[in-house]
Amino acid sequence: MRKPFFIKARKAWYLDTPGNDGKLQRIMLGKSKKAAYEEWERLKQQASTEWDGDALTIDDLICRYLEAFENDVDNGRRGKSTLDALTGTLTLFSAFAGDGMLAKDLVKHHLTRWLSSMPGWNATTQHHAVERVKRAFNWAVNEGLLRENPIAKVRVDKGSGRDHVASSTEFAMLMNGYKSRRRRDNAFRTILIALRLSACRPGEIPNVDLKNVRDDRWTLPKHKTMRQKKRPRVVYLSPCLHTLSRIAKGNRTEGPLFLSPMGKAWDYQDMRRRFHRLRERTGVSSSFVMYTFRHTWITDALVAGIDVATVAEMAGTSIQMIDRHYGHLSKHKDHMIQAASTVIQSRA
Repeated sequence: MRKPFFIKARKAWYLDTPGNDGKLQRIMLGKSKKAAYEEWERLKQQASTEWDGDALTIDDLICRYLEAFENDVDNGRRGKSTLDALTGTLTLFSAFAGDGMLAKDLVKHHLTRWLSSMPGWNATTQHHAVERVKRAFNWAVNEGLLRENPIAKVRVDKGSGRDHVASSTEFAMLMNGYKSRRRRDNAFRTILIALRLSACRPGEIPNVDLKNVRDDRWTLPKHKTMRQKKRPRVVYLSPCLHTLSRIAKGNRTEGPLFLSPMGKAWDYQDMRRRFHRLRERTGVSSSFVMYTFRHTWITDALVAGIDVATVAEMAGTSIQMIDRHYGHLSKHKDHMIQAASTVIQSRA
C-alpha cells in the first residue's frame, strides 16, 4: 500500500489507493500526521485480512503492475519508453514462470534459470531485467497485494558502464550502411543524425512533438528527470540541428517531428532493433549503442572546454551524473596532457 502524503493547500493527509475499478482513488486520512498514519495502519491491516496475498500468482501480479504503470503513463507521471521496456521484460519473465506459479514462492534460483535461458543478454541487460522484476514485486508489497518481496535481496552485477566514445569513422560507417535513398532508410538516417547533433537520450527523440518545436529549441514536457526537476526538458538547437528540424518538419503543423517509414511516431524498440541490424551489417563495434551518441556529445562538449554546469543543463541531467558517468576524459590523453600543461603555465 502506498504511503500517506500531505496536501498543504488542504491541510490534510491523503492516500491514493486502488478502487474497485482498478483505478486510483484519493481518500483523506486525517488532519494530523499521527491520526493519518494510524488510519493508514488500520487500512493496511484490513487489506491484508481481506486479500489473500499467498494466492497471488506471478502472472496476475505483473498484469496488475503493468496496468497501474500504464495508468501513470496516461496521466503523464511516467514515460512511454519506460513502460515499453517494462512490458517487454516482464512479459518474458511471466511466460517463463508460467500461469500457476505463486509470487510468494519465487526464489533467486528461478531468476538464475530465467537469465540462463537468455544467452544474448549481457551483464547490464541481466541487471536491468532483475531490477524490473523486483520493481514489480516492490509495487505489489506497497499496494498490499503481497506481504513481502521474496527477491528483495537478490543482486545481479551491472557490468561495465557505457563508456564507448564514437569516432567520426564509426559514424561514417553507420551512414554508409544506408546507401539507398529508400524512404525507410532516410527516416532512420535522420534519427541517427539527430542523435549525433544533440545530447538527447534515444527515448527522447520519438517524443519531440511539432507543437513544442521552435526555431532555436525543442521542449519536452515528458522526460526522464521530470519528477526530479519539475520542469520541461529543453534541447537547444545548433544551426545544423535547426536545419535538420526544419527539413523533418516540412509543411506539417502537428504530430511528431520525426516520422517512421510508415508516417507515424517512432517506436523506441523498433529504433533499437534497426540500430542493432545496422551495426551488425556495417561491422561497427558492439560497444556502440544508441546511447553512445549522447555519451560522445557530452564528452566532446567537456573536451571543448564547456563548463560542467552548462553541459549538464544542455544534456538534461545533473552535474553529479556528469561527473559520475559521462566524463570519459581518460580516453582523451592529449586533452589531459594539455590540461596539465595549462595548470603549470598558469603558475609561471
